[in-house]
Amino acid sequence: MVNDLTTMDDAGLAARVADGDNEAVSVLYDRYSTPAYSLALRLAGDPTRAAELVQRAFSRVWADAQRFNAETSRFSTLLFSLVNYLALTPAPAMVAARSAAPARARTITGPLRPVPVRVTCRRD
Repeated sequence: MVNDLTTMDDAGLAARVADGDNEAVSVLYDRYSTPAYSLALRLAGDPTRAAELVQRAFSRVWADAQRFNAETSRFSTLLFSLVNYLALTPAPAMVAARSAAPARARTITGPLRPVPVRVTCRRD
């Protein structure tokens, strides 16, 4: 069955994913995991975080496959947009860890001094 799916286009595979076909997700993963990982690595700068981003992106593809519209967008655009979005959005575990950490009080010592600001404007 997987051999038949490898010749199918992305739109057809995405439709199969929407129907719950996990083999179609596997084929899409084989096609796009390497370029998605390359993008994630450029964005995150960390191999472990990049792998996590790709995993989360494919999990989102699986969960929200019914929302994909092959007439208006390409699967690769959707996937790379998800990787980009997830790279810019903190992971749920990171948000939970941040909220669980005690807040440190910021103490200002000494008088406050104005910071010199230089504003330049250029008109062409």
